[in-house]
Amino acid sequence: MGALMCFFPDCGSVEDDDATIKKLEIEKTDCEHVDKIFENAATPFNETVDLVFNFQKSVADFKKLAGRKNTDSVKDTLVDLKKRYPDLEIQVDGTLKFVLVPGKAKAGGAKAEETATKLTETFGSVGNLATEIVEVADDVSDACENIVKEAREIKGNLKSQNLQPDHLLRATRSIFHNITEFRKVPDIEIAMVDVVHDFADGVREAREMIEVKLEKPKADNDAVKEEDNGEKDKEVEKDTSDTKNDQKPKSSEKSEATEMTKLLHDE
Repeated sequence: MGALMCFFPDCGSVEDDDATIKKLEIEKTDCEHVDKIFENAATPFNETVDLVFNFQKSVADFKKLAGRKNTDSVKDTLVDLKKRYPDLEIQVDGTLKFVLVPGKAKAGGAKAEETATKLTETFGSVGNLATEIVEVADDVSDACENIVKEAREIKGNLKSQNLQPDHLLRATRSIFHNITEFRKVPDIEIAMVDVVHDFADGVREAREMIEVKLEKPKADNDAVKEEDNGEKDKEVEKDTSDTKNDQKPKSSEKSEATEMTKLLHDE
């Protein structure tokens, strides 16, 4: 199996998701050794599918907390949050974890601050689940695919159990069913990867939009204001200097008048 893509997504509701993301339905053969082989491969895989469903539910909870519909993209959700929380930051912590730092709310007081805390916790939960999915998905998928490769040996193992004809027939049908289930694993894994990948892309797009389209113009405006203030300071200094220069001749004229008065007095 190729390496599971290490990205973090945008997904709809659990019910609306791709139907290929589902657990393997394994039938028992009532042969302990054979059933153990199927169980050891299917159980970890089904637990990974549960992780994906929990991941999707956490994403849905996050959007709800943000006041958005579950059908809204994660990018739009985060960009909208930036307007409500002007100091909001999205920090990258590792490959899949995105840390949300809302900062102080623009309005809403204590309730908005409480929501910010819940948003941070829920977003962190999404990142933790995504990381866990990536860490186990490849291994559990490989184990399932090995079952398909070993199908002939498993059937041979069943025949060696000296089962009654009717039991052997039922067990053989169960093995055929189970092998068919395990053949679905590659498609299910791809669907799970896409869920994680899509969310990661949505978060990164939001982060870029917030930095480039929202924060950069603000920084540019602040720089322009600072430059304007600098120009005003220069004008004030110039006006002050001109005023002082205008005052110098008046002082000189006063001095001349004093001298003339003194001369006339002396005469």
